[in-house]
Amino acid sequence: MIFNKETKEQHPINVSNVIGASRITVGSIGERPNSGTLVKEFTISNKSQFIENMQKWVAADSQLKRVQEKTKQLRDYRNQLNDQICKYVEENNLIHKKIEIHDGEIKFYDKKDYSPLTYAYIEECLANIISDKSNIDYILKYLKEHREIKTTTDIRRTYNKNNSISDF
Repeated sequence: MIFNKETKEQHPINVSNVIGASRITVGSIGERPNSGTLVKEFTISNKSQFIENMQKWVAADSQLKRVQEKTKQLRDYRNQLNDQICKYVEENNLIHKKIEIHDGEIKFYDKKDYSPLTYAYIEECLANIISDKSNIDYILKYLKEHREIKTTTDIRRTYNKNNSISDF
């Protein structure tokens, strides 16, 4: 069970056990440090440390998901305001004005957004300078096959369709 201190609720979490039985039900989460480094680097040497770390990981992942959802909402709101403000600035020729605020100033500027450097774009540009299609295909194949690939082990979480992150 994961224990939420704020709501005083417990939520069950099942962790697949790679060491013994097919499933492990984990208990409550301990205190998290509230400053400095959250995780000390050490090697997991037994099942209880593994379970404890899985509990902490799930709690941190749930908290991050909630923060990301709130961040997205706030970013969308700010972007709507940004569009309205920039429209007003353009209509009233205020692009070179500065606005003093309590912790600095706000300036308006013309931002350049570049399209991503994709294989389709590279192929299009190469076609403008190289007439032989087989040479273009060779270059693209070479670029794709010689990209640096870094493989690491990671954790991926999936959610049941009937549960949302706000349930935790």
